[in-house]
Amino acid sequence: PHLTSYELYLDPSTRVTPFDRLPSIHVRPLRSSGDCHLTPNSSFPALRHLTIRSVTSNAFDRIRSDSVFAASQLESFTHGQGHRLGFEIRNNHLESIIDGPGRALRKLVILECTRLTTSVIASCLRSLPTLEYFALSLVNELREDFILALGSCLRTLKLQITHAWYAVSLFDDERIIYDSLEERILSPKSPLDTIYICFHSRLMMEHGREEKWKRIAQAQYLTLKIGPWEDNEET
Repeated sequence: PHLTSYELYLDPSTRVTPFDRLPSIHVRPLRSSGDCHLTPNSSFPALRHLTIRSVTSNAFDRIRSDSVFAASQLESFTHGQGHRLGFEIRNNHLESIIDGPGRALRKLVILECTRLTTSVIASCLRSLPTLEYFALSLVNELREDFILALGSCLRTLKLQITHAWYAVSLFDDERIIYDSLEERILSPKSPLDTIYICFHSRLMMEHGREEKWKRIAQAQYLTLKIGPWEDNEET
């Protein structure tokens, strides 16, 4: 029988080259972790679901996603740094996924995001008209309102924004994101049915925003969670 699924749940220091001997051409879901290395000649034509979590090697820094996964047709992509030495996804990494194997993504999850810019996030979202599930935990970067770039198929949105306590200037940017999201929810054409949000507590207390969102969720029959959700996201 063909190997169709490969998932690694490794300690960050454990080194492995999983497809040095094993065939990769029939693998549909792939989850990488630990000190994981991919051989340059690996090919994943059947790959549909890719998760990178707590990967401490430089494999994904050295190998562009649109080359080693060039033949893949991803339906979902999940990334979480997961470790202080873990692989940090950057603009060029996300762009290579979206421009190549992930151009028809239905699910995109990016956790502990510190290196991506919101301008690139927005650009990538505009290229994903079929996206149905989007989860993002973002740290210290709110230069562009990426909510406006979300497609019309999106049903689940999870957003967690974290910034340093001293970064007062980001509150105004966070309010813009909040207002755009509220406007989208209130639109009669919105397909959203599940929303998890974690904005700064000060923002949610202003003008009774938290209670307002609970009323909106009840009126719109939305599944709503307010507060941290990142630790419970399946990766």
